[in-house]
Amino acid sequence: MTIAPVTPRTAPPPAPGALGDKASDRMPDVIRIILVSFLLVYAGGTAYSCSCDGIPTIQEEFEQSDIVFAGRIADIVSVLQWDFTVPQFDDTATFYYNKWAVYVESVWKGTVADTLYVYSGLGGGDCGVRFTPGSRYIIYGWMCHESMEQICEDKPEHEYPFYLTGICNRTKSIDAAASDLKQLPAPIWKRCDQKE
Repeated sequence: MTIAPVTPRTAPPPAPGALGDKASDRMPDVIRIILVSFLLVYAGGTAYSCSCDGIPTIQEEFEQSDIVFAGRIADIVSVLQWDFTVPQFDDTATFYYNKWAVYVESVWKGTVADTLYVYSGLGGGDCGVRFTPGSRYIIYGWMCHESMEQICEDKPEHEYPFYLTGICNRTKSIDAAASDLKQLPAPIWKRCDQKE
């Protein structure tokens, strides 16, 4: 199967409320963009690049994310393969992603745990974040769970729930996140031994 390369296009951001008033109304669109990008990168052996349709504001990202936290990247736990069914082409596409262990330092929203696991593409065209082990990041992620049949029916081998992130949201190095850290509300949890 050959899929023609997609020409990146830019569009103005949607008007406030155009995608719905609730964060849950917007979440499937964000997930769909990331997963379609993953599929296009690895379908047919053609190289593709990730094209984001604008980065959400800090408030929008906070509202639509299931988890917002800062932490130090421990390491890649595994590189996994996901054979994802593409109904439009009556075919299966394969993409790869990393499962990262993150030592949690602060949590603004979502699960509080000593270590969280985040899944992201390999980077370099699949919208995945190329985390650097030992570096600190602020991570905005969404949870994939069994009720999201469209996305999760061909689940990779892992336990539900799991968190996904990519470069089309505000996930970034702590060093580049000054405006996020300034505008986010106070953390709901902060590690006692965390150094600023």
